[in-house]
Amino acid sequence: MVAVQQCSDAVKNFLQNNVNQICKPYPRRCRPGDSCQSMDDRIVQFSQCANARKTIDDVCFGGGDYGHQIAYTSARQDAAICVGLTPTAHRHDDS
Repeated sequence: MVAVQQCSDAVKNFLQNNVNQICKPYPRRCRPGDSCQSMDDRIVQFSQCANARKTIDDVCFGGGDYGHQIAYTSARQDAAICVGLTPTAHRHDDS
């Protein structure tokens, strides 16, 4: 089912531009052997992308349609994959 727009075009366009700036081009997924900095950067980008997608879905589309919910979930999962691949010592490094 297609979600019906529930916000003004101006709000939708603003939020969509935010999604486009943060999420596109979509970064490649983290892989074993990536540097900690690279993984940290991707964790931030994937998390920000998921948040931007969730915001437009919730504000403008009552939670979004199935495809947009999948895009949000994928960004969250990609961030979690990066966290899982980040060396444990790095995750607990306070320096």
